[in-house]
Amino acid sequence: MSQVIRKDIFERVEALFSKRIVDYEPIHRGLLNLKWIVHFADGASVFVKQYNQRRHGKKLSFIDMALSIQETVRKQGIRCPMVYSFGDKRLQTSSNGEVFTVQEKMDGEVVAPGQATVEQMHSLGQEMGKLHQALKQLQPAELAWKPDQSRLLQKWNKQMALAQVRQPPERVMQLLHRQKQILDTLNFSQFDLCRRGWTHWDCHFDNFLYANERVAAILDFDRMRYVYPDLDVARALLSGSVDGHRGLVRAKATAFLDGYLEVVPGYSVERAVRALRLLWSKESGWWITADIEERSANPRRFLVEIEWLQQHWHELDNFLGD
Repeated sequence: MSQVIRKDIFERVEALFSKRIVDYEPIHRGLLNLKWIVHFADGASVFVKQYNQRRHGKKLSFIDMALSIQETVRKQGIRCPMVYSFGDKRLQTSSNGEVFTVQEKMDGEVVAPGQATVEQMHSLGQEMGKLHQALKQLQPAELAWKPDQSRLLQKWNKQMALAQVRQPPERVMQLLHRQKQILDTLNFSQFDLCRRGWTHWDCHFDNFLYANERVAAILDFDRMRYVYPDLDVARALLSGSVDGHRGLVRAKATAFLDGYLEVVPGYSVERAVRALRLLWSKESGWWITADIEERSANPRRFLVEIEWLQQHWHELDNFLGD
């Protein structure tokens, strides 16, 4: 099926550019969506991304808005790909109804989670700060999500019931018990202090490209929503700083925050700690599941980060402070 979709989309891409495709490289990252680097006969290359209808069918208007924002911040100097428009449309449709986008191919390398250098984390902090400052210029919108204690408790009850049936490893049971302890004591009103704003909302390391020690590009704006920019800070910090063997590498976390602080003055350790707890309130229900150790590599990696966060819940100031 993927070959049929690829052929259908490539025919449309050739028509849009009036160029012949001579080669392509599939990109095996992300969930369900098909992605390729496409090479034309004249030597030019572009990035093509198909949007899986089952996953994104009802979200295409949001994705179109996100692509528009991506283009806006790119023009303000943010390192992200140009989105090609045809007939003022950023989302294209193939003959068979496949929806896709064509973007600039960005050069750079993906760094594995937890493997960034201190210098790379500092650069990421700077670029994240620049992105958030650019996004501040956009008009506010209705808040797309806020932490909900009762909803998290419902998810926890469901996963605990499943765990009684599945009998997962002891590690998973300990994570569930610790999650409930935090849920019962966490003051959710603290998140009212978090600034609201346009947020990338998918800042894990698959979505950054590096050229040596510098960020070359921030990718994949598809989830962009008006929520809390702190979610980007926490996600990037955890994704880059938590080593699966050593836990959080303090030098990397502080380098990221120092870079961010250079661009966003006044961002304190207190705000960073609250950002991590805000992220936990969003993601713990995704990754602490009865079947997590049977899932693919990416969910298991996110669990490592949430596990570290839960283990050090009351010591976060020590890890991020001077």
